Formats: sequence, C-alpha cells, structure tokens
Amino acid sequence: MAEENTQGAANQATEENTNEKKSGLLKQVGVVLALLALVGIECAVAAMLLPSPEDVAAAAGVSLEPPEPTEEEKTLQDLEQTLPEDVTETVEKDLGAFHVTTYQVATNTTWSIDFHLYVLVAKEDEAEFDALYAQTQNRIRESVLVIVRAAEIKDFADAGLGLIKRRILTKVNAALGKPLVRGVVITEFSFFEN
Repeated sequence: MAEENTQGAANQATEENTNEKKSGLLKQVGVVLALLALVGIECAVAAMLLPSPEDVAAAAGVSLEPPEPTEEEKTLQDLEQTLPEDVTETVEKDLGAFHVTTYQVATNTTWSIDFHLYVLVAKEDEAEFDALYAQTQNRIRESVLVIVRAAEIKDFADAGLGLIKRRILTKVNAALGKPLVRGVVITEFSFFEN
C-alpha cells in the first residue's frame, strides 16, 4: 500500500506539473494576444488621427491638382493632334546655318552657338512648304534666333536638344500658318561659353 501511495503521489505531482505548464503556457499566449490587441488598437487610433493628403496639401498651401499646361505646351499638344501619325515619307528642307552670340548678364559670360537647321516636311507638302517658306523666311529665321537666345544653359546640355527643337517646330509652323513641318534636325551644333 505504501507503494501505491508513493506511486499515486508521484502521479499527482506529475499531473500538477503538467497542469502548471499548461496554465503557464496559456498565460503566456494570453499576454501575447493582449499585446497584439493593444498594438492593433494603437495603430487604428493613429490611423484615425493622421491627416489626409488633402489636409496636408491644404496646410502647406499646395494643390494636388496637376498644373494647367502653359501656352507653349497647349500649342504643342494641338500640333501633335493635327499631325497625322502615318506620314511615311518626308524630305529634309535646309533652313541654313545659324551663328548666335549672346551676352548673359547674370553670369557675365558670352555664349557662342553655331548649328545648321533642317526641317522635315511630308513629301506631299513639299511644294506648299517651299511657297510659304519663300514668303516667311525672314520671320522664321528671326523666330529661331529668338528661341536660341532665350534658351537656358540646361536646354543646351540636353543631348537631343529636345526643348529647343520643339520650340522651333512650334514657331516655324506658326510662321507658316499651317502645321507642315513634321520634325526638326539640328546638325553641326557647337556651344561655347566665354
């Protein structure tokens, strides 16, 4: 009987140990779940207290709306819409060599810019371009000179001279009165700052 009591006491001690381990594990899981719930509540409250992007923009005095396009951008968009996409054959028309020297007051330097200008015209528009160009040649030349003089140094740093070409395209077509020019080609370009 003493053996049974000893064995019973050992079994009871083992069961109590197991129950204590289970209750300790349950307590740990309960603490972890309580912490997760607390963090979740804090995140929800923080999300409700954060201002919306519109509120932040209003406080900073900035508009989230895209800016209105400039007059030049509108003209370029209109021109792009009027030009057909399927022009396959174009001819290059030589508008001549340009040499521009301009003094920059802000930096006390002089820029020397040399280039040769060609425009691309659809083959079927070539005769009409020639006739209109003969009438507007000096206005076109002056427009190109004004564009180059008004350009900033960063415009000349662009390897493709994209902004300058777009401005020339717009002004030449405006001088011609019709969107006959499809593209601009600038060759023999050199830029020096003295």
